Amino acid sequence: MYELLANVQRPFILTPQDMAADRYVLIIGSQKGTLSTLNWDNETKFTFTSLHSSLLDAKTGNVKSTHKYGPDPMGTVCLDDSSKFFVACTGKDFEMFRLENIEHVQTFSGELPIVLFPKVATYEEDGSVLVVGTTFLIPLLVLFNPLLQLPQGMKSHASLDKPENTATNLPSPGRSIRYYLFMAVGLYLLFHGLLSTVLVCTTWVYSMAMDRQIPEVIGHAVGSIPEQIFEAVALNLIDKEEYGGNTEKSCGILITHTVASTRCWLGSLFYIAPRAVRFADPSTQNGTSVLQGNGNRLDPTDNQISKPPGVMGKPGQGGYSLRMELDWTNDQFESVEKYIGETVEGVLDVTQSFDEQSLMNIKQIQQMAVHKYPFLNFAPANNTETESPTSAVSTEVPPIVKPLVGEKTKSEEAIECEFEGLWKEYENIHQELFHTKETLNRTLEENTSLALQKDSRERINVKLAEDAIDLDEENRDLHLNRVKASKTEKSLIGTISCLNAHINAEICQKKNRVWEQSAKKDGDTKKELETALRILDLEKCELEKALKVKEATAKSQKLKMDSYHAKQKWEMEELKEVRLRNTQLESSVTSFKARLTEAENLQCALKENLKIIQHENEELRTSLADTLHADEFDRLRKVERVRNLSEPS
Repeated sequence: MYELLANVQRPFILTPQDMAADRYVLIIGSQKGTLSTLNWDNETKFTFTSLHSSLLDAKTGNVKSTHKYGPDPMGTVCLDDSSKFFVACTGKDFEMFRLENIEHVQTFSGELPIVLFPKVATYEEDGSVLVVGTTFLIPLLVLFNPLLQLPQGMKSHASLDKPENTATNLPSPGRSIRYYLFMAVGLYLLFHGLLSTVLVCTTWVYSMAMDRQIPEVIGHAVGSIPEQIFEAVALNLIDKEEYGGNTEKSCGILITHTVASTRCWLGSLFYIAPRAVRFADPSTQNGTSVLQGNGNRLDPTDNQISKPPGVMGKPGQGGYSLRMELDWTNDQFESVEKYIGETVEGVLDVTQSFDEQSLMNIKQIQQMAVHKYPFLNFAPANNTETESPTSAVSTEVPPIVKPLVGEKTKSEEAIECEFEGLWKEYENIHQELFHTKETLNRTLEENTSLALQKDSRERINVKLAEDAIDLDEENRDLHLNRVKASKTEKSLIGTISCLNAHINAEICQKKNRVWEQSAKKDGDTKKELETALRILDLEKCELEKALKVKEATAKSQKLKMDSYHAKQKWEMEELKEVRLRNTQLESSVTSFKARLTEAENLQCALKENLKIIQHENEELRTSLADTLHADEFDRLRKVERVRNLSEPS
């Protein structure tokens, strides 16, 4: 392409006459063998002879044809999709030209475009098209200017050899921070939407499988949770030999609270058995937690809490009843439940989990409930310690779980039974691993029978053998832990309240640290969002300023055009008045000439009449001379001469 440009530099040398004003040049080049160049002057418009469009030969640079028209330099030049026509935006109209021979095709009328023709603008694609607009004030070759450097921000390009325009070597448009924020939010919502869909589908599949009442253990998935804090973990098992031949086997993990830097979701693909039944005397049990096999059967040793028959998990229809355990009336229970529900909806964010709530909000709800219902405060009367309202961490046990001093209530017995499940978890885990090992053995046999290739069978065997070894090691460790736990069972019964307070204190500290970290992250995110908002405000202000500048430019252009049209109109009216006055003057001069001619004709007639009268007088004088005396005749002649001399004056 540059070779083509170098071949046509010779005919375009500027002269001092051309330097009178900024000169704009449009160069459209292609590899088809021709190079079209449009030259025109900025200030003189179409009056100079230098305004023309020339069609040149790409090899020799000779002028093949010249046209006396071209685009107005006030506008810009753009190519259509077919790369066969280009449109020039002029000061008054939009004019279309044919690209091959610069033939004028059509004129589109419209408003005055507010655009600036660039001093240097290059659009190219693979060296096939080069469009250049430039200004210069020194006597140099026209084509030297575009070759100095490329402009910043190419906006358009077109190819004469291809039917479609394809962007090549063009910088991508700048993207604001709002675009990246929207992208991040969209990806975040998409990820969580997919995760929620997977969890919902898993829950549906699990519910459908449970509807078929499959008694066998399908599988068990437990994730590795480093540095997790659990408030309560209950593993419940039912053995058919120990409980009257009941063939139902179930195990589950109930996690009521986790605190860690990363959240984990634990679950199981099997039926979750009911919670452990509370005994009247936990010390009489031999390390075995008796469970309620189904919702309609009650353990005969449970004589502390009355549990009506019904379905497990529904309040008042079986299992654990908070109202019966607290020994409240229906009115008290319903009133407290309604007040707590309304307070939680007003203070807490019900769309988040309990672990993500603020400790101050939870403490506020507890204080409000105790203030409204004094019977909820189980704290001892001699406890005069007050907690600061601004304290973010509380190391005390919540008032709802504090037992009375010197008296063993139902709440204390329930708490003891609740912690008894922690002491016996090792034995339950051992039984769970035993059933899991049997399940893995059955899976090993099925996979071995269904394997078609020797390599796959060997990999399955090695994997299952490693799992079996790991399970045996865990079984031995759990057995040792169970023996150790059974030895320390009696000593732990006396320290339940201390352990409860210690666990709650650690949990509160962990929660506090997690909340501080989340608050710090929220603060950083808030600062980033504020910075983004400020940037957006600045961009908005810049856009508003640019819009105002454009509006002011449009108004000024419109005022110029209005003033120009008004001036032309005033000149036309003044010209009409001058022409009317000239016509009137011409008519008056014609009338004056006619009168003057009439006066001259009248004067000529009077002179002829005077000559006739004089001739007659001469004849009369001659006749009188004969009759009168000579002296008298002379006297009369003198008198007549005097009279004739007096008449012309």
